[in-house]
Amino acid sequence: MSVSVVNPQTVYQVGETLSLKIVARDANGRPKSHGEDFLLTKLHTESPTEACTSGKITDHGDGTYVATFLLPLSGSFSVSVILIHPSEAIQLLKRIHDIYSDRRNTWCQFYDRKAKIKEWTRCIFYPNYKVDPEEVCDFSKPAPNATWYCGKPKGIACETIMKCKNNKTADHALVDSGKLVSPDEAQLFNISRVNKEIPNNIRITIKNKGSQYGPRKLEGLPLPTCGPHLPKTKSEGYWYNKTWTSLRCQASHFSSSPSTYRCMENKTFYVFGDSTARQYRDYLNKLVDKMNVQLPNDVKETEDIHDSIKVNFTLHNYPRTHPTRNAMSEKYAVDIIDGLVGGPDVVIIFGIWAHYAAVHIETFRARVYGIRNAVERLHAKYPETKVIWRTSNMREHESLLYYLFYNNWYAYQIMLEAKRILGGLNIYVMDVWEMSVCTGYELHPVPNVIKNHFDLVFSYICRE
Repeated sequence: MSVSVVNPQTVYQVGETLSLKIVARDANGRPKSHGEDFLLTKLHTESPTEACTSGKITDHGDGTYVATFLLPLSGSFSVSVILIHPSEAIQLLKRIHDIYSDRRNTWCQFYDRKAKIKEWTRCIFYPNYKVDPEEVCDFSKPAPNATWYCGKPKGIACETIMKCKNNKTADHALVDSGKLVSPDEAQLFNISRVNKEIPNNIRITIKNKGSQYGPRKLEGLPLPTCGPHLPKTKSEGYWYNKTWTSLRCQASHFSSSPSTYRCMENKTFYVFGDSTARQYRDYLNKLVDKMNVQLPNDVKETEDIHDSIKVNFTLHNYPRTHPTRNAMSEKYAVDIIDGLVGGPDVVIIFGIWAHYAAVHIETFRARVYGIRNAVERLHAKYPETKVIWRTSNMREHESLLYYLFYNNWYAYQIMLEAKRILGGLNIYVMDVWEMSVCTGYELHPVPNVIKNHFDLVFSYICRE
């Protein structure tokens, strides 16, 4: 690949745009005639001052790409262009997605207590309309728009289903079998061929000559308040010394102060999702504990029981990696939302994406539509209820299995799909993808990153 500046200047001004042209080449160095390479770009400084912003990439479909950066602050910056996966690897990921609609092996146990018979069968969650109803146990539910089929056990009723788990041995066996990718194809996911930095010598200088551009202005216009229906922007924001400044909405920075407590007081938080959503539950609980120390004795939260601030977390139902001891007792987020009494002091946060990377996008799409419908029903009764959807972020990959099951390209498609389905609703779709491009690829972001996520959350729910 080659990288060049489209609009070279000796000095750029804060608020201007930098454009890069990226030309993809094949193994023989010849320009490609097609697109679909998975690329990331960022503009960054080095320590002691750490600043970084992500670029937005346009794929022209002919082997050329244009990356654009909204230049957020003054300084000397370097450009990084990273080839996460070439188009050849993306074609393999698409093939795997289409053929193996449920790569993760989920097995459920059926147990007839009277006969003392146990049997494990494989379960799938893809909307498969060719399933023979005589050969499966159908645990699908219409309200959450959820499909769930398990192989029917021999001589045991479907109602005897007990526990479910991810069969990791079967997952590894599937990868090792060569059915997903051949040994030669697997080389495309070798550590030496992923996340490749494309060499370039591009350095730029940005100055700020009294421009009104700043955290609350974008191209001279005031940023909108954080919340639903945000317009498109050239940049989500930038990091500066471990603090994220949003360029999408007017975000403030919050601490464990009495003023933050006053915002959270009497609020009930319902957090639904995977372990990245659980991080939000943990952050909120720790924040309440920190604030509690600063409060006068007569208003302190009762130890271990937050009297006026309640935080509830529900792990999303299958498909997922986590096991369950009682499959039929598991609730969908939709079930809980339909039973809620909402209002201005109720905040719902969704963080649902990580486990869905290993299943067909149609499974994710169906569940999000189920959630969308539930939120619409809730807002019809309680329109002031605050609802937030936290998008996916970049993650690490420990082995070939992770590249084929939980690839960042899959996570990116999930983010795009969630935005498409939820964009028109009264939901704050909180995009944290670009934040993760600059902070390293971690499924579970470090505490400081989560704190910056919550600056966006509180900027929505705490505004006057």
